[in-house]
Amino acid sequence: MDRSDINQKRLETHLAEYNALTTRITYWVTLLYGTYAIAAGALGVFLQGWRSLAPLTLAWGGLLAVQVVTWAVLHVTFEMFTCVIYIKETLKPQMQPLLNGAEPPGDYPFWGFEPFLNDLRKPKFSRFEWQFGLSGPIVLGICIAVWEIARNASPFCTRSNCVWLVLNCYVFAMTTLKFYYAWGLKKRAAK
Repeated sequence: MDRSDINQKRLETHLAEYNALTTRITYWVTLLYGTYAIAAGALGVFLQGWRSLAPLTLAWGGLLAVQVVTWAVLHVTFEMFTCVIYIKETLKPQMQPLLNGAEPPGDYPFWGFEPFLNDLRKPKFSRFEWQFGLSGPIVLGICIAVWEIARNASPFCTRSNCVWLVLNCYVFAMTTLKFYYAWGLKKRAAK
């Protein structure tokens, strides 16, 4: 196999990686539109509970739902821009010499998206988020909602409101940090 055949195979490999990443972006866009349906469902739950749940519980739950949907939108944005940045900063420079018929420089890595993703997730917040995310607060929020429904709108409960406050603070912190990282990726992709 001569050099031009090897370079052609390399180019085909990169094109396959490009196709996989653009398909991944398409899936993320589809999930982004799914978050809008989830927001509409949360609004329906909010309106349904208007007269049957304690107002403070409804307010805490509504705030938590808004934050979780916001976090989901930011997460999808983060994932899409991660793919865009990889294509722009890693894949394109590797394909450019091959498209021009030149020899690629030095060591020639391919299929490097997972190591790239791992490097993006090295900061402490990002690593924590990927390991734990919002699963704990969401499960706890569901338990509180079921408990409130079972109590059938009993009077004000201080413990319940403290738990709602903690949940909302946690989700707010995760959403704020996710916004920071997603905004950074968006700026990086725009360069």
